[in-house]
This record gives sequence, C-alpha cells and structure tokens, in this order.
Amino acid sequence: MCTTKLPTTINGTASADFEVIVAGRKIDQANFSQGHEMFRHLGVSLLEKASVEEPFPSGSTVRLIRSGKLSCSDRGCSFVFYPLSGTLGTAVQQSLN
Repeated sequence: MCTTKLPTTINGTASADFEVIVAGRKIDQANFSQGHEMFRHLGVSLLEKASVEEPFPSGSTVRLIRSGKLSCSDRGCSFVFYPLSGTLGTAVQQSLN
C-alpha cells in the first residue's frame, strides 16, 4: 500500500475515508466518504495539496480514481491508499510487472 505523509498535526486522533483522483504526482480532487466530520473540508484541503508517488510516466495525462484513509494525530497526518481489488486491481498489478 502506498502512504503519503502530510505536514499537518491535530490535537488527538481522527481519520476519514476519501475517494481521490490522482493525476501525475498530485491529488487532483478529493471527496470525503465517511469518518470524522472535521475532515469533510480540512481533509479535502490537505489532500489536494499533497504530493503522491504514482507510477505515471513523465507528461502522462492518466487519471486514477483511488480510495484510502486519511489519519491524523499529534505526530502528523498520512493518507494510505487502499489496495486495488477485483479485476481492475489484477489488471493494474499485471501491467506494472
């Protein structure tokens, strides 16, 4: 699973699930799915400023829809992409090998 570290901290701990569109090395769009309500707007802002590592060639116009969990604490925040599942996950994994 791919993890993206974010330079933000909060008091306490909280998490939320998001659907994101990844384009190049950034999250182009983030949509709150479920979880702690403070992330409904804060999480979208954090994720859309994040830099991610995705296997795209330089100059690619590919956009991927992915989901994952944003988790924050007083030690920092991170976004963990959920593994691809089903036929799509198998096809993507095979194309990366």
